[in-house]
Amino acid sequence: GVVREEVDSAGARHLIDDRDAPEAVVNGEPSGWQGITLGYRGLLEGTYVNTSESGHSSRPEPNAIQHAIDWWHGVEETFTPDDPETAVFDQVTTKPISIDGGLSDDGLAVETTMEVQLRIPPSRPVDEIHELSEAELSTGSVHWGEPMPPVMESPRTDLARAFRVAIRSA
Repeated sequence: GVVREEVDSAGARHLIDDRDAPEAVVNGEPSGWQGITLGYRGLLEGTYVNTSESGHSSRPEPNAIQHAIDWWHGVEETFTPDDPETAVFDQVTTKPISIDGGLSDDGLAVETTMEVQLRIPPSRPVDEIHELSEAELSTGSVHWGEPMPPVMESPRTDLARAFRVAIRSA
């Protein structure tokens, strides 16, 4: 058993650093007992940061908050599937987790940070998702966390076979 699977996988990362590689790994997933889950969408987390000069709200220039929103809309559009029938597991899904913004303490700038998560299907490399997301930047920067790469395993392994036999017998 490991902890923080939905956050930063600290438990699994500890095991990787602390132990020899296992022959197999079993992750409990809430996917039902009637089948086995062979794939996991990866996770890429980032923090968008931007600062702009403060100005009167009558000015047409976008501020840092608007730039954050524009960047995120671009990311969402980039990863919207061409085919609306694409299964969720095969899509890059994008979620803003939090956004914070406003005037700096001295009132001279507008500052913003936006925490985001992208879930990555096994068919897409993490580096590609990272690059496509950054390509949408017109200003500001993104500080990326350590990615959790996607996984897709074969149903033909000894372990998968043992699970299938156990499920059928139940």
